[in-house]
Amino acid sequence: MPSFQSSTLADSHARLPTRPSIWVGIGLLLACNALLITGLLLPAARQQQAVLWLGLLLLLLTNTGAWLLIRHIRHLQRQALSMHHALAHTQAMFNGLDGNTVIGIYMVNKAVQFTYASPQLAQILGYEQQALADNFPLDRIFPPETYQKICVRADQRLSGTVAHARYECPAIRQDGTPIEVEVYGSQIMLGGQPTIIGMMLDITERKRVEAAVWHQAHFDSLTQLPNRQAFQQQLQANIDLTQVSGQPFALVFLDLDEFKEVNDSHGHDVGDALLQQVAQRLQACIRDTDLLARLGGDEFTLILAAPITPAAAHEICQRVLQTITRPFTLQHQAAQISISAGLTFFPQDGADATTLLKHADLALYAAKNLGRNRYCVFQDSMRQAAQDHRELLQDLHAAVHSKAFQLLYQPVVDMHTGRTIKAEALIRWLHPQRGLINPMDFIPLAEESGLIVPIGDWVFHTASQQLAQWRQEYLPDFVIGINVSPAQFKDDGLDPAAWISALHALGLPGSALTVEITEQVLMGAENWVSSRLLQFRDAGIQVALDDFGTGYSSLAYLQRFDVDYIKIDQCFVRNLSPESSDRILCQAIIAMAHQLGLKVIAEGIETEDQHWILKNIDCDYGQGYWHARPMTAEQLALRLQAERGDFEYMVGVT
Repeated sequence: MPSFQSSTLADSHARLPTRPSIWVGIGLLLACNALLITGLLLPAARQQQAVLWLGLLLLLLTNTGAWLLIRHIRHLQRQALSMHHALAHTQAMFNGLDGNTVIGIYMVNKAVQFTYASPQLAQILGYEQQALADNFPLDRIFPPETYQKICVRADQRLSGTVAHARYECPAIRQDGTPIEVEVYGSQIMLGGQPTIIGMMLDITERKRVEAAVWHQAHFDSLTQLPNRQAFQQQLQANIDLTQVSGQPFALVFLDLDEFKEVNDSHGHDVGDALLQQVAQRLQACIRDTDLLARLGGDEFTLILAAPITPAAAHEICQRVLQTITRPFTLQHQAAQISISAGLTFFPQDGADATTLLKHADLALYAAKNLGRNRYCVFQDSMRQAAQDHRELLQDLHAAVHSKAFQLLYQPVVDMHTGRTIKAEALIRWLHPQRGLINPMDFIPLAEESGLIVPIGDWVFHTASQQLAQWRQEYLPDFVIGINVSPAQFKDDGLDPAAWISALHALGLPGSALTVEITEQVLMGAENWVSSRLLQFRDAGIQVALDDFGTGYSSLAYLQRFDVDYIKIDQCFVRNLSPESSDRILCQAIIAMAHQLGLKVIAEGIETEDQHWILKNIDCDYGQGYWHARPMTAEQLALRLQAERGDFEYMVGVT
């Protein structure tokens, strides 16, 4: 490190400002000389008197001038000492930085060349230290565009226009390796010449980490697609662009159908692989100017950039539907899904991002309700449907609070004796304005909102109390079946222990109750699902598998869980005839169930022919309009009373 203290200090002495006191002192001395000469030239008569006054005046002037000169000299000494300490402090700081193991120190002259480089700077740039210090041109370590900017900044500092500078820029090591550096610089006077002294820090690793953090914050780790945050930023950018250009763009909300079933049945690894392949297929459906993002789970979005015509947007949506319905091969397993989409256009379907997103979601919801595997374009009527949905949800909350529900009971008969031995409890909602609402219209809403849990508890307690009365008055072994939604099996769902305790309080055994579940419950059979089913089994509560034959892997579930009944779905019964394939399928299901020790209930029996076909292939129980429609508790009580009377009459006759 060069010592610049002495030269700088000398320059400082040369440039010290001249104080007025020194000129006054010199003037007084000149005045004294003038007075002396004047006194010598006076006539002798007046010379003696004049000499006296002249001596006094000379004494005064000489003392005053000497005092002023001494004062100025002392000021110069103090100023020199102060500058000496300041320069010594600067030298110490400079030496300290030069010894830093991370920061490189440099000096740059007017020709934009290094005139000094510390060992650390040489290490950062990969050059020999001496080579850098020998008027090394900076255009050899910076790219051309960067070098031009550095020249401008150097000129500003050397001219005094800008005192200090700090910036980040790319640099190139001697071996050609690109790096990122952070540069600080300021001007000093060295040997009477302005010089830039500064520091350089290698920030390549910091930049790499920052880039990784930024990528993690803006991209989905599974699919490497832009995530929700990046999508929202791009959506707003497209809105801003359209507001300037006037050219519309399209927004598409996408949601996979049946993804949860695949994820639950095949495992999360297969589900992740499916999402990755879906992302690849979707990317192939759009243009280079469009954006595909994953919002999370099985939700994706498309921003179809302007300019885009409605016809082109529809074509892309059709392409998406077609490509996703093609079978996927996942870890040597085949899977087939579909996708639903909601299409909106900016600005016609929303004047801001929030409104556009809401309307795209409404269009997607409409596509789901229409059967999935389709796309819907947003319509104003969807807003009204959404408003009706919100109002119905509010009314459902009120209904739960006031218990504005009714239970109907559909008998289940023994196919061989015709007697009613069971009944399925079916809930109805007594809406004050809309009247009786079918469960198909409000149960999905209850599942979405979580209200299914208190509704399910109400069904259980109401049916159990009615069951206790029927068993006491009519049929001691009568059984009630209660439907349990998959949503009730979640962590905060039904409490089997509370149900079992309530049965015991009513004097009912566990065998008086049958819990009817769908395959969807078993497909999501985490530990908390299995534990609840185990509690029911240990209490003697029976389990019936509803809608059998319509899911993915019914046989596998029968082997895995303790199921007591299977209920053949009505889609197999509806077209039942002696020569139909449905009869063969029903016969196979019944034979298989009996081999496994299970009883079979056929749903949807609506004709006498269907009844006799099922009876002849040894079906155990039947349920449907031909046997009995859903009825009130009073109507079922009359039916049980009549059947008991007939049975007692038959016993008496015998």
